[in-house]
Amino acid sequence: MRFLVVFLLFAFGLQNSLASRQAYQLNQLISNHTSLSKENTTETLEDQWNLECSRPPHTTKKCVQLGEKYYYVDFLHTATWLEAESFCRHMGGHLVSLQSDKEWEELKAIFFGQGRSFWVDITVVKEGKYVSETTGKEADYTNFYRYPYNNGASCVYLNNADFKMQKAFCSDEVHFICER
Repeated sequence: MRFLVVFLLFAFGLQNSLASRQAYQLNQLISNHTSLSKENTTETLEDQWNLECSRPPHTTKKCVQLGEKYYYVDFLHTATWLEAESFCRHMGGHLVSLQSDKEWEELKAIFFGQGRSFWVDITVVKEGKYVSETTGKEADYTNFYRYPYNNGASCVYLNNADFKMQKAFCSDEVHFICER
């Protein structure tokens, strides 16, 4: 019994340590971006996004413009849904909010095949009701891998198998796409 208690305390401490480390890294990204923004208050949102993409390592970040929307991904960092949304807000945007099959196809052509999943702005308010965090209204577009079953998960991501939507626990660590 004593061994089990010691093991559980160790495992809990290790899990908190890993979560704390990732939260620290994400906060560093946000604070670095915020301090740069404060140094140059005349820079535009486009300049801020391009600056973030130009930081090393260049091969792990991507800024893309499709129509009037801009997208940003850093392929190195993962975050919980709330951390990802917060980071995107600090960048002057929000988590990607898909509006159509055309937009989904365009993003799939750019970001799919990276072996990563990406958070979107959709949350589950009750089973079968999907809300866009960006608009606060029912999501205009969903493209689920298969009908999402009730597993208690309440955040949505694009999976790495076929770039279709799936539900996940909001506390999971996933890559993310920011949009503005």
